[in-house]
Amino acid sequence: MTGSNCTATVVSVATTDDGFGNTTEATSETTLDWAIFAPRASTERVDPHAPAVITAGTLYGPFGTPLDADDLIVLSGHSPNVNGEWQVEGRSGDWASPFSDWRPGFEVAIKRASGVLSTEVESSSSSSSSSSSSSS
Repeated sequence: MTGSNCTATVVSVATTDDGFGNTTEATSETTLDWAIFAPRASTERVDPHAPAVITAGTLYGPFGTPLDADDLIVLSGHSPNVNGEWQVEGRSGDWASPFSDWRPGFEVAIKRASGVLSTEVESSSSSSSSSSSSSS
């Protein structure tokens, strides 16, 4: 496949343990040969303790691309509403024809959350009111 509507970079973090309780993290970035983003849905907060907006999308890319559920996808070259960091949601699925060698690519759900949680607002306003009452 030659078409793309964005550039997608997969950011993976691998954590290793040396057996003595010491862990190290290694980050790797891989830019996909091609990528297509398709919007899915956005939902707004109904629970005051949840993010204000959760936006979902689907990313299509080259067959056999290794993705983990904790990977981060950075999209660019699409639009201001789409560009930025997205979290992989679940596992990716590779599309392959049962009748030929045709393997068009993978599909994976991605999402991101935006907005301030109300608990953060409440805690910052109560700490500022505490500091103002203690200074009086």
